[in-house]
Amino acid sequence: TACVVLTIAAPTLAEADPVADTAKDLMKAYSEAIVHVEAVVKITATGGEPMMKMPEQEQKVKVLGTVIDPSGLTVVPFLDPTKALGKMKINAGGQSIELKFKGEVREVKYRLADGTEVPARLVMTDDDLSLAFVAPEKPFDKKTLAKIAHVDLAKAAPKASILDKIITLGRLGKTLNHTLSVRVGRVSAIVTKPRTFYVGSGSLGSPVFASDGKLLGICTRRASKGGRTRSIGMMSALGGGSGGGANVPVILPAADVKEIADQAKEEMKKPKTES
Repeated sequence: TACVVLTIAAPTLAEADPVADTAKDLMKAYSEAIVHVEAVVKITATGGEPMMKMPEQEQKVKVLGTVIDPSGLTVVPFLDPTKALGKMKINAGGQSIELKFKGEVREVKYRLADGTEVPARLVMTDDDLSLAFVAPEKPFDKKTLAKIAHVDLAKAAPKASILDKIITLGRLGKTLNHTLSVRVGRVSAIVTKPRTFYVGSGSLGSPVFASDGKLLGICTRRASKGGRTRSIGMMSALGGGSGGGANVPVILPAADVKEIADQAKEEMKKPKTES
């Protein structure tokens, strides 16, 4: 009598996950391209009839940045928190005053992956894309250059589709020792007007990659046009928040970031103007 043996393959404890493997490779390749940029911003507010000027305030700002060039050129979301504010009305002594805010970015510096702090300068901003570009105050020396990596905007992924898997690199805050982080998610929406944006997981300033490891774009914010008017108290208006308004995190395609970054590289070549 023939003996028939049936073998049923049991699932392995750790099934192969190509996207997870790609994410680990990206962490190794770009851990030193994910930095923090810090600045002090002087904020002034004017408004009312007759024109009145509120007391100046200084606010410390810390944002995530992605190094995009061997020189250290880094793309970040806005350093100036007033860029995210729409028109704002305050109630002062029973009078409604519409305020206009202005920020002046000062004392910019990098905090590199190993904790090294390096003086930096604001090169240019793009209000429409809610991006800013930061460069070293002085060219990096060899020792500092060895501490950074960069993400090449020219090596970009083709257009993504709905529900494509994406990989986002980031860095945690001071409380968690600025540890590198990684997140795997999916494209949840694609906006095509007035330009293409992807909606998915990501922290402002972080690079977002396709599942094959190619750069998809940089996470920025889509700010509402014209802002909005809010009625708040005097102290709340000057309390130092980064502002409300309809500011939605989106992923700007790498090609669009590169177009502006090329302009920033040209600005880097110009002599620094003293303020």
